[in-house]
Amino acid sequence: MNSSSPVSFILRSASGIIGLALVVSAILGALWGFFLPSYTVNLAGDGVYSPGADFGSRDFGYYLTFVVITAILGGLIGAGLDSVLISWPPLGVQLAAIAVALAVSVEFLLIGNLVAGSLLDISALYGPAGTTATVKTSIAGAGGYFWAPLVAAAIWWVRQWPDTMTETTNSHVDDVHVEDNDLVESE
Repeated sequence: MNSSSPVSFILRSASGIIGLALVVSAILGALWGFFLPSYTVNLAGDGVYSPGADFGSRDFGYYLTFVVITAILGGLIGAGLDSVLISWPPLGVQLAAIAVALAVSVEFLLIGNLVAGSLLDISALYGPAGTTATVKTSIAGAGGYFWAPLVAAAIWWVRQWPDTMTETTNSHVDDVHVEDNDLVESE
């Protein structure tokens, strides 16, 4: 019977890494969405509201949090897939890491905004004009979607350096051997 843990089993396969990345991204996205800031808005009637002066003032920090979390996940995906997809061509591994990191980034933001939206009391927005209601912000991904794939590709690329340097520095070692303390080139 194999005594390896389920975590090591998951981390030894591409499907396990991809599945784990999607689950972790969904959980982190839901937590992120839960903690998105709330704002008080002035109702104009029929679900229309005018935001207060502070509306969106705290969004940039949450946007940066989205970028940092997904970039870290992208880096882990790039390193993980590079270590398990050893039979794939290098470009295939890099493209797979980029695609998975982009999917994780999109999933994180969609679930986060969905959770934030689900915490909104829609009926409060249909209150009488002149009253106030609380709304949660929704963060747009924009350029943030590209940080996770960029980091995944960069991590993959950096992990290729030792192989490239070894191949370059050892390329002439096999051509030389020592006979009687004299260097002789092999033919």
